[in-house]
Amino acid sequence: MEERKSKLEALRYHLAEGATQASKGDFVDNFSMDSLINALDAES
Repeated sequence: MEERKSKLEALRYHLAEGATQASKGDFVDNFSMDSLINALDAES
């Protein structure tokens, strides 16, 4: 349960970071959800 909560917190952080970047017009080329999920899995 704690691991899932930690992953959700990390996802929320990354989503907020992305929203801030997007509002500035900063976009990442070659973005994929699979890459994000793999990176989050690697953090835990």
